[in-house]
Amino acid sequence: MSGHDASAAAKLEPGDLLTIEETARLLRLTISGVMRLKEREHLPSYKVGGRWLFNRHEIALWLAARRQGEVEQ
Repeated sequence: MSGHDASAAAKLEPGDLLTIEETARLLRLTISGVMRLKEREHLPSYKVGGRWLFNRHEIALWLAARRQGEVEQ
């Protein structure tokens, strides 16, 4: 898990890992919108078995950091 806390992976609960479709619903975006964020804005993601997965808690932290950056500007 490059760049991610390995201990966080040990604490995963059912429902913590989201598919790209679930992530799109959570963020109210299209699937292509999620892929753009992943590629351009570094939305945390993992490729497992050919599928992209997203950690719900990491998304929340990513969003909070982006909001904090907007407030500071």
